[in-house]
Amino acid sequence: MSLDAFAGILIGSGISILVTYLSHRWIEKRERQKIELERENEAISQIFSPLVFILQKARDMFARIAALQHTLQEMSKIEEKQADVVLFLSYLTAEKVRFYPQALEDLLIHKSGLIKSSQFYFDLCVLQSYLSTLVDLIQLASRSDKDLHKLGQYFSGLAPLVIQLDEAITQMRKYAMVQTARLPKQEYKQFFTEKKYAECESCLDKAHKTLTGQNILDWSSILKGLQKEKGKEDEGNTSRDEEKKG
Repeated sequence: MSLDAFAGILIGSGISILVTYLSHRWIEKRERQKIELERENEAISQIFSPLVFILQKARDMFARIAALQHTLQEMSKIEEKQADVVLFLSYLTAEKVRFYPQALEDLLIHKSGLIKSSQFYFDLCVLQSYLSTLVDLIQLASRSDKDLHKLGQYFSGLAPLVIQLDEAITQMRKYAMVQTARLPKQEYKQFFTEKKYAECESCLDKAHKTLTGQNILDWSSILKGLQKEKGKEDEGNTSRDEEKKG
């Protein structure tokens, strides 16, 4: 076989291998694009599109809290106590708004794997927690024996938290709409920073103290206390074991 023929075979083989490789890469790329598109469509239908409506409806909670607070203020001007009416209004408000945190919780439990942004996922979890807490606080108010003026102060004290949550919803809903409309992708900026979280917790604590006279339980302090007690118990057991050995 001549050198030219051998070179021709090598070149032909090389071209064939290159074509096969490029074809394989092209097929892999198309397959990845197909999978990515399917995942994007699933995320839109299962996460972002529902969120656009869930987050908008969640604002109804704030409107109902404001309406309840206004009603309490007006009723406080009446000399006659109407505890039954307050109880009914608070219960009705809590029942009406219970859907929103529950809908968000269900979505996060079953569909969170479709959320790529960890910052967006974190904010949704924090928002769900605060919405659920608001429902609990309304129920707590319905069982309170405080006068109407005090209850009005209690709900007024929650206003800074409601404002923060409304701002968070605005940001999260805008992001969900961008994803749903397939607009150019943008990086999500976390809303509930450490500073924001501290402000929200402080507001909750003040409102709870207005109603109950006590601060909200600090679970981290409770757990630290339990750890200390456990440590003392372990030390005591160790001492007794050493005494027995001695």
